[in-house]
Amino acid sequence: MKKPVHMILLLILSILVLSSCKKSHLDLKHITEIDVVPTAFLDAPNIAYFSEGAKTLGILLENFYSTTPITDYTSVGDFTLQLHYKDGTSRSFILDLNTKGKKAYLTEAEKTYVLEEPLFTKIIDSPFFMPYMTPHYSAPNVQFIMGEKSLGLSGNSTFSYLWLSNDRISEAMEFTGDTVQPIILDPTKKSTLTYTSDPSPTKVTEQIYKNSELMDTYNLLDGNLILPEEEGDFSIKLDFEWDSVATDYFEGSSTYELFIQNDLPVIFSVTTPAATLGDCFVLIAKNVNPDQTLTLAAPFYDQSSIVFYPYEDAQIGILPVDTSVTPGDHTLIATVTSTNGTSQSTDLSVSVLSKDFTLQYLTVSEETLALRSQDNINSDTTLLAEAQSSTEPQKLWNGTFIQPVKGIVSTEFSEIRYTNDNPVPTRHSGIDFAAPRGAPVKASNNGIVSLAMTLYITGNTVVIDHGMGVFTTYCHLDEMDVAVGDVLKKGDIVGKVGTTGFSTGPHLHFTFCINSTYVNPWTFFATDLLDF
Repeated sequence: MKKPVHMILLLILSILVLSSCKKSHLDLKHITEIDVVPTAFLDAPNIAYFSEGAKTLGILLENFYSTTPITDYTSVGDFTLQLHYKDGTSRSFILDLNTKGKKAYLTEAEKTYVLEEPLFTKIIDSPFFMPYMTPHYSAPNVQFIMGEKSLGLSGNSTFSYLWLSNDRISEAMEFTGDTVQPIILDPTKKSTLTYTSDPSPTKVTEQIYKNSELMDTYNLLDGNLILPEEEGDFSIKLDFEWDSVATDYFEGSSTYELFIQNDLPVIFSVTTPAATLGDCFVLIAKNVNPDQTLTLAAPFYDQSSIVFYPYEDAQIGILPVDTSVTPGDHTLIATVTSTNGTSQSTDLSVSVLSKDFTLQYLTVSEETLALRSQDNINSDTTLLAEAQSSTEPQKLWNGTFIQPVKGIVSTEFSEIRYTNDNPVPTRHSGIDFAAPRGAPVKASNNGIVSLAMTLYITGNTVVIDHGMGVFTTYCHLDEMDVAVGDVLKKGDIVGKVGTTGFSTGPHLHFTFCINSTYVNPWTFFATDLLDF
């Protein structure tokens, strides 16, 4: 019976020995916390690991106890490790990582344990120590601040860093920001958008787009982004670059994109502060939104308001100055109204300058004079008004207008005309060019024919719409070579000089009309009214 007892005792002893061999030197089961204190890394934070994190780090440190301890080592103190246990006790270790010799040293009291490859790399590759050994093993930390608010922007990064083996490790990642876009700029104050980056970039490029078209490119140097100052919706692309020569270990690039909405208040201006009788004022409105309407009231304009038309990056209103206006200073009232009912008005001061007009005394036969009956005048006026009642909303003309026919000026614009013995004068609405019958008459500029018919007083008459409320009229033609709807280029033939209607001889009566008001054609022979 003794033999079986000996066998049982031997088995128990073997189990105890094996159990002793497998016992954890760090008592991993009872560790509650491990504190990593990077004593050799300035400004680096202490990190505490609990539960699973502490267990994982403990298992990693347990590898040191598979080696034979040494006693002739002096620690440099890269890290201090504090292990805390359930019973309230703790143990303190010093960990040194020799990257040149590729050795790790763990010292407790007088004993030091040494790990070499491949366990050394396993330790420094771990998330517990990599951030200290290679601070930029992840994407650069770029922060954006608008005013005092931090913005999280979406972007992507491609980078590489120099690892301890002098190998370059490449990474790529995308990140999603939490900032609601577009970012709406406050028009009442100066907006600022800045950035910080760790590591510092060697180059930052900003590209500003509007309607998918590149507007500006800037090289940023001082951490301040350049924000668009004009009205509209913009996208901004930011490219950050890091050069390994400058950073010594890190290189790569990051790209961010943000969207800006700049809703500026509407600004009204006048291209010239003064205009002569028979000329015009050009009003410019900038920063107009689609839901806003514009009106302009002038004390010398008998219409309810002029119409504004889109032109380039603004809206344009052309205000004619009738020759009957009283010269002097006047105030224009420009108003912008939004669909929500809010409105804002701007006063614009302008001056109307006087101009002397010559007198003309005209004698015609009673038969010719009879053409100017009130019924005929009313009929012609109605037809001409209908021809100018609608206009193309865009500028059709190109550059200055041309004199439509070669000839001698027989009657100037706005001459004060007395006919026969009538003591009440009339104003001449255009310029009369005396020319041989049949001489070609040219379109003064690009446009669309809106009338081509015989009227009582002006005879064979052609009206051309040049867009934006600008019309020219060609009267007393011998024949008309165009029809309503024809698209004409500057210089195209519209007809031939004649003497039809109320006329004393072959000539072209040419008028220039803006928003139902006759103005001086000579002004527009000399300059493009939208050349500002």
